[in-house]
Amino acid sequence: MLSPLKFLLLLAPTISAAALKPRDTVPRSLVDESSPFVVDLLSEKSDNSTQIVKFGNDKFSLEMGPQYGTKLLWNPYGLNSGFDNETVDLVGSAVGLYASYEGALHDLNYTSVTISDETENMIDLSFNAYEGEHHMVLFQGLDGFYSYFVNKNLPTLGEFRTLFRLNPDVYQSGHTTLKDGMLPTFPDDFKGTKTFDETWLAPDNSSYITKYDWSSRTHEEEAFGVYGTYNETGKDYGFWLVSPGRDFYVGDQTKQELMVHRESSTGDVVLLNMLHGTHFEADFVEDFPKDKMWGPYLWYFNNGDKADLLRRATKERHNWPYRWLEDKKFQSRGTVKGRLVLSNSQPASNVNLFLGNENYTMVQGAGYQYYSFTDDAGYFEIPHVRTETSYRLQAFGSFWSRYTAADRQLETFLYEKKVNVHKGKTNDLGTIKWSASDEKFEELWSIGAFDRTTLGFQDGGLKYENMLIESCPSDLTYVIGEDNESDWCFGKGKKGVWTVQFEVDADDVKRDAQLYLSFAGYTGNATFVGGNSTSLAVHVNDVVLGRDRFNTNITNDKSTYRSSSYGGNWYLTSLDVPSGALTSGTNNVSFVTTSSEENKGFLWDSLKFVWKL
Repeated sequence: MLSPLKFLLLLAPTISAAALKPRDTVPRSLVDESSPFVVDLLSEKSDNSTQIVKFGNDKFSLEMGPQYGTKLLWNPYGLNSGFDNETVDLVGSAVGLYASYEGALHDLNYTSVTISDETENMIDLSFNAYEGEHHMVLFQGLDGFYSYFVNKNLPTLGEFRTLFRLNPDVYQSGHTTLKDGMLPTFPDDFKGTKTFDETWLAPDNSSYITKYDWSSRTHEEEAFGVYGTYNETGKDYGFWLVSPGRDFYVGDQTKQELMVHRESSTGDVVLLNMLHGTHFEADFVEDFPKDKMWGPYLWYFNNGDKADLLRRATKERHNWPYRWLEDKKFQSRGTVKGRLVLSNSQPASNVNLFLGNENYTMVQGAGYQYYSFTDDAGYFEIPHVRTETSYRLQAFGSFWSRYTAADRQLETFLYEKKVNVHKGKTNDLGTIKWSASDEKFEELWSIGAFDRTTLGFQDGGLKYENMLIESCPSDLTYVIGEDNESDWCFGKGKKGVWTVQFEVDADDVKRDAQLYLSFAGYTGNATFVGGNSTSLAVHVNDVVLGRDRFNTNITNDKSTYRSSSYGGNWYLTSLDVPSGALTSGTNNVSFVTTSSEENKGFLWDSLKFVWKL
């Protein structure tokens, strides 16, 4: 139930110190004496130029200023348990909690705080900035707190995030689904030669140190964070982000983002929540509707136990969407289900589904978007879909659909009708047909699956490691019928020729053929293939294919030089094979690179050579 509105002036440069009198009211509590929570107005400077709100429950307290939340004191036994030696400052001298957009260019400045909801065991505090409301939600007994952000006046932008910069004496290691281990040490690991943004050649020249090695696929990261041992107590600590809701994040199943890292200039340990991130895409911006909500998500503290983290994540997933958030639009949700089949009546098995708008799925984040998969028979069900807008349904291949008839699909599916959702109802779309590509084409050979990633190729998507594309060869020969997908390296960045050898029967030489090329990503200094970075020309035997059509509209997505071997921006093109280019017997498709730039190039998704029907 809502409490009476409580308002606190935190910082307003145009307001004089006199307007903040009387002095004897500071410090003071902003909640009733019966409240189990601490919400206190503090004053750190005699001229009242900086106001701080201390909030917390029985386990922790945090002091939130006009920009940053610091002095995060946590005691697993309780702050008033009597075990004072167990209380640890999880932020220390680090920057702490804040929200910002366009990197570090714009940190939010909070001018007021309101108590937007309060019950016997919960309180929802809204720290208000011009751009929007940054909420902190406390429950008694919880080791941590929930948070969410409601847009009011965010500008058109690409990057928006909330984050904690934490005490490096407490946390020394990071954990994601792909990587677990020590973060770079400060300052020793940052004494080598700086080669790129937050990237150094190690002092002994043996390897590279970069924050981007701590990136991951966002849809796999419902729970991640940092942990370590604090020498002063000799005990272990963990600090985690648990986010069971995914509909407010930007992108689809292939979206990647930076998760954790160590700040090179201060040594702070950074736990990121990239609500609208752009680290691995061509630059893009969006306009956000008023009241767009990111969250809620949970900042969770424990003793570093990852098994406990997984149990907590399971509990949060079970409770999503949270019933305690009294927001009508947030609570108004329904279900979308149906069956996707190919027009030849075979099921579209194990394909990626995306419910959003009709645009490229990777760069959707202004509204709410949902992703799922079909099962072996093509059935799908997408729960907890917000009802305030209509949607468009898209489908594209996944790593697992390569083993099904859906692997032959050459293009993305877009459902022709808008999808509407009603509160508490299920919208059954019935059986939806996807035009089967093999009704138009007959496949001669293929390498890789159309899943918009490099998975399956040599070193494809298995780890984030700087300069990994440089391990792929300059020259490569792949023989259809002899070599396997894993013999094809995930990326082409060096000067040289990669050749695919295949056989053509004499009766097929004059048939109309087409080569489909699907790229999982591209990095370079030009906005087109063949610019002043890595170039690519495609030959069939001695014939150059589609130069004018091919050399367009592939933009730099920053993937390879930010340690990704998985993908970036997806791009699909088809090249006609002119009559007379093929010969009876052995033929070659060659990919020729005559100019290149270190640590940049193409990431492969799939190659298919087909006969037109």
